[in-house]
Amino acid sequence: MLTKGDKIRRKFGLFFICTAVLMVIWGFTALKERLQGVSFLAYWLTCLLFVTIAIYIALWDFWVMMTRERREQIEKLREALKQDESADS
Repeated sequence: MLTKGDKIRRKFGLFFICTAVLMVIWGFTALKERLQGVSFLAYWLTCLLFVTIAIYIALWDFWVMMTRERREQIEKLREALKQDESADS
C-alpha cells in the first residue's frame, strides 16, 4: 500500500519527467530556430537536469519500495517461525 510520502515522491517524479518530455518536444519543434548559442546550451542542460532529477527520484522510490518489501518479508518469516515454534510446543 502506498503511503502519503510515496504518492508525493511519485508526483514529483512525474512532474520532472513530463517537464523534460515537453522540453524535448518544444526544443525540436517550436523553439528550434530560437535556440542558438548560449540559449541552446542552457536549454538542453536544463532539460538534462530535469531528466537526471527524474531518474534519481525513480531510483529513490525503487530503493524505498525494495527496503519496505524486505522488511515485510522478514516480518512474515519471523511470524511464521513463531507460529511453528508454538505449534511444536
